[in-house]
Amino acid sequence: MLLKDEWLTSVIGKEAFKLDVNSIDKFEFSDFPSLPALITAKIPVGDLKSCNLLQKLNFSLISTDIQLQRNMELLEMSNLNIRFAEAKDEIYVEEIANSSFIYDRFHSDSYIKNDIAGKIKSEWVKNYFRNIRGDFMVVTEVNGIVSGFLQLLKDENNSLVIDLIAVKNNVRNMGIARAMVSFTIANFQAMNSIRVGTQLNNLPSLRLYTKLNFYIKSAYYIFHYHITI
Repeated sequence: MLLKDEWLTSVIGKEAFKLDVNSIDKFEFSDFPSLPALITAKIPVGDLKSCNLLQKLNFSLISTDIQLQRNMELLEMSNLNIRFAEAKDEIYVEEIANSSFIYDRFHSDSYIKNDIAGKIKSEWVKNYFRNIRGDFMVVTEVNGIVSGFLQLLKDENNSLVIDLIAVKNNVRNMGIARAMVSFTIANFQAMNSIRVGTQLNNLPSLRLYTKLNFYIKSAYYIFHYHITI
C-alpha cells in the first residue's frame, strides 16, 4: 500500500509516497502510480527479505539511518551564546537548513537536485515557525549572528527527539553542535531520554554522538524509487 506524503509532494514538485512496510510482499510493478513520483521505503536492517523484494522492484538503497539514544545525564556546558529560538531567527535558521546538509537521503539521491534537497530542509524548519512541526528550537549565536540550530520534538514517552540539527559551514569545529545538545539536556531534565537520527556515512555526526554517550538503538535502510514520465 502506498501512503501519500502530502507535505513532501508540495515541496518537491511531484507526487511523493511512503510504501507501507507491512505490504511489501504484496507490492508489484502494476501498483506503481502512472505519474512522476518518488516512493520511499524504510526497512529495519534485519529484514533482508523485504530488502530483496525492493531490489527486485528496482528500488535503490539511498542511505542507512542510525537511531541513537542517551539518558539525560548532564554534560559539560559551553560558554557559547545559546538560547531558545525566537521569531526573528527564522530567516537565519532557514538559510542554515538550506545550505548545511550533505548526508541526508535527499542530498544522497542523485535524482533529486541539490536545490530541491536544500529546499526540503528549509521548508522543514519553516514549519517550526508556523507552529506546524517541532515543539522547541535552540539556536547558537556567533558574533551576534545565528549560526546553528537544533529542532526538537517531544514524544508520547516523555522523551526528546532531535528532529534537525545544523551548523553554518564557516563556524564548524567550534563545538556548536555539542554545545546545543548539552544546553538541551540541561534545560529538559524532566524528560526521560533524548534520541537522534543520523546516517551511517555521516561520520562526523556519529563521532559526536558517540563522544556524548549516545548508543545505537536501531538502524534502517532507506530505499527510493523514482517514476519518470
